Amino acid sequence: MDLIGITCLNIEKQVRIIME
Repeated sequence: MDLIGITCLNIEKQVRIIME
């Protein structure tokens, strides 16, 4: 995976945690 893909996944995880 490229760095951008990993960063997007990390952001998505953080957003899910914040919304819960």
